[in-house]
Amino acid sequence: MSEQIRIKQPFTEKYTLTIDSDLMAVNVSMQSKAQIRWDFRVIQVDRIKGRVEIELIQLDNTLLEWNNPMVEEISAMSRIFGRMYNELHLILDQKGKILEVLNMELILGKWKQTKTEMQKVLEDNPDIEKAISLNDEIFQDPEKLKAGIQASEFFSVCFGEIYGEYTNTKKTVVKPNFFNTANVQWEYTIYTDNNTPYDSKYVKVYSKANPYAGLGQGFNQRAYKHFSEQIDIAKLEPILTEHTSFGIEQDTGKLLEAVIRKEEIAKKENLYTKMNYYIVSDTLLKENKRIVKN
Repeated sequence: MSEQIRIKQPFTEKYTLTIDSDLMAVNVSMQSKAQIRWDFRVIQVDRIKGRVEIELIQLDNTLLEWNNPMVEEISAMSRIFGRMYNELHLILDQKGKILEVLNMELILGKWKQTKTEMQKVLEDNPDIEKAISLNDEIFQDPEKLKAGIQASEFFSVCFGEIYGEYTNTKKTVVKPNFFNTANVQWEYTIYTDNNTPYDSKYVKVYSKANPYAGLGQGFNQRAYKHFSEQIDIAKLEPILTEHTSFGIEQDTGKLLEAVIRKEEIAKKENLYTKMNYYIVSDTLLKENKRIVKN
């Protein structure tokens, strides 16, 4: 029987996310391993309205390994501008989409302070000035601010395309490719593990995604035009795939563990990106067990 995957009742949990990334952009290689920790609290669940009130605190964000100084610079910049989002009080729907930001004043105050500090210390740096200008636009528009929070790793990994959906179903979603250069219409198939015992305290939910009906004419030009002077992008035959495995607590709907793999192989020798995400709850770490496999 098909059942909706959703947060069913309040809980508190800490999570550790490890991200392994391997990017090859013709003659630029960037490999890294990063780790992020959060404290996540579900305060209230309104089943009638389908709304969930949550608090999310980022505890740590560490770059563990890297092979290119550019990775370190990008990570450092991300941590600076991510400071505004490390304390969040939000209303979500069951899909994990942000409906309201309840601590907007705190976030805007942090941005004002961060902006002043950066302008004092990094004066006349064109890259920093550009980043400040871009973030000014975001913080002046509540919808852009919500979109910025929504794009963070917590929401894309912990809710994915699974929460709010029914098991054993399909859906299509329009969102960017993994190079983040062109929109793709993705088809997701969501299904459960038929071998899970009926009385198990856990449910295993999986999804797989590929471009729906192919990538369409003009995708290569949109997605890889920045590399057109180095390789013949017209001859590329990209392969895009995403696979996820979620381990969820039956009674609460709490995520306990997830593995997500994303790959975009435009040219296997020198134009690809591969990302592996592994998130685990402190509850499962303490029990020293696994629900889903890498």
